[in-house]
Amino acid sequence: MKDNQNFLKFSTIHISDHERMSSAFSKSDIGRLIKGDETIFEDIFNLFYTPLVIYATGYLTGEEQAREIVQEAFLKLWEKKGTLSPDTNIRAYMYAITRNLCLNHLDHLRVGRQYLGMHKQEMMDAQINYIALSHHASDHITVIELAEKIKVLIRDLPEKNRKIFAMHRFRHMTYREIAAEMNISVKAVEAHISRALKHLKENLPEYF
Repeated sequence: MKDNQNFLKFSTIHISDHERMSSAFSKSDIGRLIKGDETIFEDIFNLFYTPLVIYATGYLTGEEQAREIVQEAFLKLWEKKGTLSPDTNIRAYMYAITRNLCLNHLDHLRVGRQYLGMHKQEMMDAQINYIALSHHASDHITVIELAEKIKVLIRDLPEKNRKIFAMHRFRHMTYREIAAEMNISVKAVEAHISRALKHLKENLPEYF
């Protein structure tokens, strides 16, 4: 159950934390950023970097990729600082940039899968992440409903299948790590993940 609940953790923004972040910078601060003040840029980086990495990690294959995405997001902030308004909500702005970069990355994985040599399971992971993230900003209710549907479908899986899928999906363990912990072959792990993803695809045809 704990692993299943992680989907909601990664699919929704914790509002109370981010309300605090939203009030951290005044119009004057944003004005300084617009003028190229590196000190205020560093303050923004220090406050938002880790939360953004956590946010991006929920949709990407791992923390390293998430860090690269977030670094690119801050690069874009600096490059486009002159187009900002003093009224800009910097928290919303940074999450929007990060979200769009994640979407671009996931869409690239989906479209270019035949050239990237991705496993079928990895493609399904990218598809699920893309669905959740693409609905994130535009329809919060859709995200919650999708998360609940996936939680129910995961509970329907046989116990071992459910556990292996959760290890991969929510704990971000590699097939090799799962195989070692479960004392089974990597091929067996692949079969379990494939079975779980097929179950999701068959029961969520409107999203695939």
